[in-house]
This record gives sequence, C-alpha cells and structure tokens, in this order.
Amino acid sequence: VVLEAYSMSKHEVTAQQYRVFALTTGRPAPQYREEESNLPATHVSWDDATAYTEWLSKKTKRRFRLPTESEWEYAARAETTSPFAFGDYADAFKGNFRGVYPVDARVAGSRGPDHYGPLPVGSYEPNAFRLYDIHGNVAEWTADFYNGRLAGGSLLDPHPRGEGRRIAVRGGSWEDLATRVRCAARDEIRADTKSNAIGFRVVLAPAF
Repeated sequence: VVLEAYSMSKHEVTAQQYRVFALTTGRPAPQYREEESNLPATHVSWDDATAYTEWLSKKTKRRFRLPTESEWEYAARAETTSPFAFGDYADAFKGNFRGVYPVDARVAGSRGPDHYGPLPVGSYEPNAFRLYDIHGNVAEWTADFYNGRLAGGSLLDPHPRGEGRRIAVRGGSWEDLATRVRCAARDEIRADTKSNAIGFRVVLAPAF
C-alpha cells in the first residue's frame, strides 16, 4: 500500500478534548468526571467521532479526519513487521490489555496489573513513531466500513470503504486478550455503538 503523507495524533482523543467539542457544539456528551479528563474519550459513536474531526477541521482550518485502516496499521507498526510494534511477544505490562501472546508464552508477571477500564493516555511506552496506546486501552474507530476480505495486490492511497454494515475498529482495548491487540487484528462494530472500550484518534491528512 502506498499512502499520501499524513500525521496521526500521538494520543487517543481525551475526555477533556471531547468535552470542549461537546460544549462548543451543543452535542450530547458522556458525563466525564474531572479526574477522568486525561482518559480517552469513550461512549462515543462513529458519527460522534466523525463530527469531532469535522469540528476540529473548522476550528483549526486544517483537514482532520479518522484514519483509514491502512493509515492506522502503518502508523501502528512504525515500520516493524512483528505482531506488535514492540516485538513478537506481548504481556500485560506493555499495554492496557489482558494476558500474553503467544498464549503459551512464559513471561514473568505476565498477568499484569489488575484494573478495570481504560487508563490515562500515554500510560505506556510509545512505538517508534512516538504514538501511544496503539495496543489496547481503547479500540479505535477508523474511516472504513468493515469488509472481511481485504483487496490484495498493490494499492495506491486507498480511500475508505464506503459499503458495509459495520465499521472497522483497530488496536483492541483494555478488555481484550493480547491476540486481539496485534497490529493486524481487526474487528467490526455497529456505527451507533457507544462503549467504554472504544475511542478514536485523528489524522491530519488530505481529504478523500
């Protein structure tokens, strides 16, 4: 896949950032507590996330949008070819997810911290592109409708898939096992879903 130049936000959009958008536009928003300001914005549907990017574009006079699946995966991998940006193996001390990968791996303390829900953005080491929470924390909406059969061959800056019944989400979340937070892992979610395990990040990129 050949992509046009783009930039991706280093963190998932935070509750505080989303609160400003909601207050400015009058759009309904989750009731985030003050101590949750640096958590990822969750309980946000795909339409909500898209509206945020449109608002941010008008506010900054720059073109923000959700990433395509291709853009998300390229940024997540950070020029690696391993299952994770940090290598072939994963344990729950490397990101906000559960368990280990491979499932039979013997990793000291692999069970990880015992907590529920997302953590503040930037709680773990970033990948080589300085992007945080690529693996776990909250799954992230993309611009693409989900298709179980991706196109093969060479693709030049593919536009998002506009046909389908559900939206592709990437990265996995705090409630997923390590196998579901790999760079290549994909999931399909209804566009109107609002969950504490789904958020989003934005890209500064050419319009489609």
